[in-house]
Amino acid sequence: MMLPTTQRLQEGTAMPGKGGDYGGKAVSTMAGAAAAFLARKAIVFAWTKATGREPPGKAEDPDVSLGEALAWTVALAIGVGVARVLTLRLLTRRFGRELTGTAGAAGPAKLGERADRG
Repeated sequence: MMLPTTQRLQEGTAMPGKGGDYGGKAVSTMAGAAAAFLARKAIVFAWTKATGREPPGKAEDPDVSLGEALAWTVALAIGVGVARVLTLRLLTRRFGRELTGTAGAAGPAKLGERADRG
């Protein structure tokens, strides 16, 4: 027997994994954006110290050499990507269930332990 639409919505979302924890998603998004912002600032500082020049403003600018444009793009992409991953993993480990619905550090699979051990 099919439940009325309002009763189905009260029991859960129509699409598993698509609903719910908007607070955790918002925190993850904000943390990722903050990590990307800080990583970019650090990478700009390091680039300026290493090369003695400001990083290229636009990679497609004809005054910027291809090598410099590619080096800047790769450095920025790797730096921002690593910062976001580390930040989100740290948050997940620290706050686990609140952010993602997983056990996090409080669950059975702590760092160095196997999940199947009692």
